[in-house]
Amino acid sequence: MKNFKLLLNFMKGNKLIYIGAILSIAVASVFSTVIPIVVKVAIDSVIGGMPVDLPLWFQSFKGILQSREALFDRLYIICLVLVLLTLGQGIFQFFNGKLSAVASERSGRRIREMIYDHLQHLPYNYHVNAKTGDLIQRCTSDVETIQRFVSVQLVEI
Repeated sequence: MKNFKLLLNFMKGNKLIYIGAILSIAVASVFSTVIPIVVKVAIDSVIGGMPVDLPLWFQSFKGILQSREALFDRLYIICLVLVLLTLGQGIFQFFNGKLSAVASERSGRRIREMIYDHLQHLPYNYHVNAKTGDLIQRCTSDVETIQRFVSVQLVEI
């Protein structure tokens, strides 16, 4: 729990950016769920002639599909819908990546500043006995690992 509070302290000031990234990935997930449904309806119901079988949350669009012959003659409408859905998914995935990258860079800067401040206040004997290369490598590796976690995994969780 102590480590989680420390992580939240590093992320302080980026709450709106993280919320934007989470909402972006949620909307992109909705788009990626809807695309296969549109393809299924196009192949099974419009081209194949089977009755429309949609999930409950998608039933409001069933009225559009009642005129199967009209959609069969205008398959370009389904193609256009698929292109727009894919475009929307890509845009929201871009915003997710952009916002999470900005937030993780800010968090990484905050971590680096705290490490620098801590190292500056260590006693002289510590710096005399410490191996500088190991210290620098360890700090940069740990900061990079935390940044990667905050950027990718935390938003997707």
